Amino acid sequence: MKILFSIAGLEFGGSEVFMLRITKMLAQQHEIILLNTRPDVVNEKLLQTALDRKVRLINTPSDILSKLIPFFKKLNSRYAIAYKIDKLFLKVILKYFKIDILCSFKYESDVFICSALETYNIPIVISTRGCYSLMHQYLSGNPESYEYFNTQTRKAFLRANGLVWLTQKNIDILKTLHATVPDLNIQIYNGYQSAGILEKQVSRDSLGIAEDAVVFGMVARGIEEKGWKVAIEGFVENQKENSKELHLILVGDGEFIAELKKQYASDKFIHFVGKAENVVQYITLFDVAVLPTWFAGESIPNSVVEYLYCNKPVIATNWVEIPAMLSTATDIAGFVVSITREGLPNQKEFTECMKMYIQDKTLIEKHSKLAMQAFEKFSMELCAEKYLRFFQNVKDEYSSY
Repeated sequence: MKILFSIAGLEFGGSEVFMLRITKMLAQQHEIILLNTRPDVVNEKLLQTALDRKVRLINTPSDILSKLIPFFKKLNSRYAIAYKIDKLFLKVILKYFKIDILCSFKYESDVFICSALETYNIPIVISTRGCYSLMHQYLSGNPESYEYFNTQTRKAFLRANGLVWLTQKNIDILKTLHATVPDLNIQIYNGYQSAGILEKQVSRDSLGIAEDAVVFGMVARGIEEKGWKVAIEGFVENQKENSKELHLILVGDGEFIAELKKQYASDKFIHFVGKAENVVQYITLFDVAVLPTWFAGESIPNSVVEYLYCNKPVIATNWVEIPAMLSTATDIAGFVVSITREGLPNQKEFTECMKMYIQDKTLIEKHSKLAMQAFEKFSMELCAEKYLRFFQNVKDEYSSY
């Protein structure tokens, strides 16, 4: 099958990382084209480490033209030239590579693809995550912008022939926006596959951590809503009450993280290690992994999948699909912390969950085994198989019209 994936920007985020993983897996047996509709938004390190050499990456041309031609921006504002050029370019790509089906990720890409191909003969699948919920929340205070977002969303889903979704929240927000949910829709969890054989570049010793210490850790985007402050405050509180050597490893960067690093610079047991190209090398050092998130754009946090892959117990919030992610057939691989009436993680519960692991290492061992079982639902092979089967169903249904 010849499949074109489209996304608006390739920065470091959950949608982008998963798209690079699924295209890598599918490219083993299928021809995969990856179209970036926002070539001005690219994380080069992400591409260097995650883009498979069999996947052909193509950028829409209008951004380059705006840099090369002095009057392009002025003309574009009057005649919408950029959209027309990118629309024509998209159709050329589809014909040249004889694409069978197109799959779009993220709102901006969804709107462009479905508008540009409104009458074009090709099946379109939208793979939705948390972006619609995020925009719904952030634009709700701006009636004009919200109305535009709402209108464009409804138009896009009128054209879409199929929908892949992660959580019920993804469906609920579309209904809130009065968008048409395609009859052909399916829930598929993000799959995960390691980058390869791990060559440990870090060790506990390199960070000054004793082998018998209890190590908590967190990997996430460097924004407040991921719960960094909650994790640190829970850790500091347990430091006061326990004589055991405790450490907290924090993997991520950004302005918010930088401020926290200054604030806790004197605590040698809190390790701010920055962003890592291979986060697994740090997760393997954890005894317990945490993610006290309340991020509006959350669906299936990649970091939780990576924690489970490394067989780590998890303390996380009762947020979107996280409880189901941690669940096995009969148990759960960690603890789920409630969200307060204010919409924030329950700090007291989180701190207490940390304390239980500190006091009982057998609990860590028990939940580690459960984490191994919980990860099975995130097999990349299973994920790719479900995507391909769904693509074929959409393609067959579209052909029968």
